[in-house]
Amino acid sequence: MFNRRKMTAQGRLLAADTTRALIAAPGVGFRLRIFRVFASVATVAAQAIDVGVDGGGVGQQVLSIAASATIPHHFWCEEGFPLPENTAFSAKPAAAGPAVQFFVEYIIEKL
Repeated sequence: MFNRRKMTAQGRLLAADTTRALIAAPGVGFRLRIFRVFASVATVAAQAIDVGVDGGGVGQQVLSIAASATIPHHFWCEEGFPLPENTAFSAKPAAAGPAVQFFVEYIIEKL
């Protein structure tokens, strides 16, 4: 374990974004473990948004925000959701259009 102390990050997926790294990749030999994600939709659009590994499969997403969703979304996992080594935590809409504010609680682990 590199850092057991939980950290927080805030980021915003803008309406023009096709993807947005909310937390940068931590480097070779390290991975992110995600505990909580709060998402507040600022601009509604007809595109779904996957939150997790950019381009990853369903099992690598912690949250999926439905197209045209207006309500806040929340992910919480007590043991944390581990991402693959040296992978950013991202928000990726199906196409540009939605805008969402994110708050993320995470740690960086040494492998």
